[in-house]
Amino acid sequence: MRGLIVAIAASVAEGVRQNKLSTVLALLALLVFIPLLGIRYDERPRYRQVILPEIDRLEALYHAAVDRSEEGSTDAWQLYHFIDAHRRAVDVLDYLRTRKPVTEPGITAHGDLILYYELINEHFAILRTEMSLDLDLDFLGRWKEVERELEPIYDRWTDWVEG
Repeated sequence: MRGLIVAIAASVAEGVRQNKLSTVLALLALLVFIPLLGIRYDERPRYRQVILPEIDRLEALYHAAVDRSEEGSTDAWQLYHFIDAHRRAVDVLDYLRTRKPVTEPGITAHGDLILYYELINEHFAILRTEMSLDLDLDFLGRWKEVERELEPIYDRWTDWVEG
């Protein structure tokens, strides 16, 4: 065993002696890289600049459709805008699924936003099914309850983005 260790040490020493330039450059790179290991990359500025504007645009369209549904002059218009809001929520979800943050906190927060819109999509589908069975269903009142229930999930994402 001692002979093996001596042979390895001799081989390393011979490699350093013959390749001085590459050894010095590797050592220098190691000395520069080791302090960087403790640095945490915060991707929120990039997220805010690259991904967030499109999320904001799509969410504005979704919220506008929900608002139009609440303000609809007739039941038919309310229903039309409610269905449009569902389609807009799916658009947000589709966009979110194409974006991939790189840090663990970013992935977690973005995953919360995806979960939020997946649940929004499911609740829209459930309400639309219930509406087809009960024509007098107060779907807007039920929708406000759904939004209140899901708000903590959305707030986790908001806290990360603003943090």
